[in-house]
Amino acid sequence: MRPDDGFPTLSDATGAVMSYPVGRWALFTLWLWFGWHTFVRGWHFLLQDPS
Repeated sequence: MRPDDGFPTLSDATGAVMSYPVGRWALFTLWLWFGWHTFVRGWHFLLQDPS
């Protein structure tokens, strides 16, 4: 993809969310949640069968 194709990048979206204090807190809590479930509980949490 080229920068001028009209689609926002992940960096653009993150910058837009982080321009608000609530967005910063939301990304921070999402980061903490993902880190806890990935590294403390292990990958098996993400790979469980939903049934």
